[in-house]
Amino acid sequence: ICALLDSVYVSFYKGVAAMSGAMLLGSPDFIARARLAQGAMGGKGNTMIPYALHCQLQLRRSVPKFQSRFERLQQVVTLLSDPALGLSDVLRFDPPRPQAAMIHVYVKGESIEELEEAHSAAMNVSGVRLWNFLRGRGHSCSASPGSEFYFEWLMGEANSKVP
Repeated sequence: ICALLDSVYVSFYKGVAAMSGAMLLGSPDFIARARLAQGAMGGKGNTMIPYALHCQLQLRRSVPKFQSRFERLQQVVTLLSDPALGLSDVLRFDPPRPQAAMIHVYVKGESIEELEEAHSAAMNVSGVRLWNFLRGRGHSCSASPGSEFYFEWLMGEANSKVP
């Protein structure tokens, strides 16, 4: 897949649970320019060693679990997308079938505040938090009121174990 692109950015905090960090791949010239830009912003190799080591450790721990977490997210999205549940009026997934262990979930509502209030009430009853925060309307939504707002749903280690 990467051969089709000029450059690739791989995040290590989403799905791998590293402190922070990413891997940037590309041509030697592109990487040289990226290193110059990184250095100009204060990022030096010796200051990144703790992050790099943590990324490496977490990647080793996470890779064996990627497939099962991906399959679990596919199961949950299939279940929640079932027309018999009647959630399609308020909930949709982008893409409709997960291609990775993370997906964008769109929730319909008049405002972020209204949805956050409903989310808080549901958390108080169920003890389950669906999102940390709503990220706005997303790339596939109109700007009209009563629209959709989305959050990123990552099938992490903990929530992959929820029955």
